[in-house]
Amino acid sequence: DNPSNFSVVAWQKTSAITNIQMIVAKLVNYGSGAGWAMFVRGDIPTHGLSILLQTDGSRWIIYYCSKLINDNVWHHVAVVITNKVATALFVDGISYSILNGGGSPITTISNSINVRIARDEANEFIFNGNISQVQLFDRALTAQEILQNYNATKKRYI
Repeated sequence: DNPSNFSVVAWQKTSAITNIQMIVAKLVNYGSGAGWAMFVRGDIPTHGLSILLQTDGSRWIIYYCSKLINDNVWHHVAVVITNKVATALFVDGISYSILNGGGSPITTISNSINVRIARDEANEFIFNGNISQVQLFDRALTAQEILQNYNATKKRYI
């Protein structure tokens, strides 16, 4: 429940990104509770795929890439966490530079809630689009494994 290393992978398709839209989340409350969330943003036009790691409302950090994915096309998205730090963000098998969206290093992401697809636990950030084939791994996947996963499944979406 408090992993140091993990990976989140999914296929997503959306054209209307407004505010924050959760792809996959294990987060009590955005801004106050512990957990993590993979999402896309529309409130900041330069932010694409993003990951939030949060200990509480005062200890959180957001990582993002600038690759926008709101073009109404299926995209394979993946986030790799190593030692509670985002170390890789992938869109369609390609690794993008990780940008820091603010916050400070976190200590724990432990909570007792279930993983949610297309929303957070508070139902505040509903995903407006399609999500498919969500995968959670209890380790940091390699770039080769992400690309292999993308290539093995892309015929279903492209």
